Amino acid sequence: MPQTTMLPLDALKFPKVYVRGRISPAYVKELEAIARSAMQTDGKALDPARWPYPPIKVRPLPIEMYTAKEKRTKKDPKSGKTTTVTVEVQKPGPQFYEVDDGQHRTRAAKALEMAAIPAVIVKETEREAALTQLKDNLTHGLFLDKDARDTWIKYLVKDMKYSLRAIVAATKLSLASVSRIA
Repeated sequence: MPQTTMLPLDALKFPKVYVRGRISPAYVKELEAIARSAMQTDGKALDPARWPYPPIKVRPLPIEMYTAKEKRTKKDPKSGKTTTVTVEVQKPGPQFYEVDDGQHRTRAAKALEMAAIPAVIVKETEREAALTQLKDNLTHGLFLDKDARDTWIKYLVKDMKYSLRAIVAATKLSLASVSRIA
């Protein structure tokens, strides 16, 4: 089972395509209220360790390299003189993670001004994550209405090139239902 870790909220990115529909502000407010009441102890600061929800699922995004200028010293072997030169070097940028499951929880944590949130880092491709998101959201069933489910299945078939049978196997929906939707 993957290990839960605390990830800083500023390291999290939301996917460019959120096929599930829009993020419900009302639901985020509801989560925020539940989290606030569950985490406050004697009026002290919020304690992320007492977060009342399962950890979010995230995927590490590739680390982007950037060019930076550095001053380095260079010694001339003949004269023995040391000079300072400016060189360009490639450096890794910060590590970011894409939120695969838990966008509402992440937005609630941001609204509560938490610094970090419990997360599980999964090693899936973007394509695998899209199917896992549908499966997870059908399992917990929170605010996944029929229209959002149908849009998601169409996205998996059209854009992610999943077969109907693969979707049926992952989601336990009937082949007739998935065929009708797709």
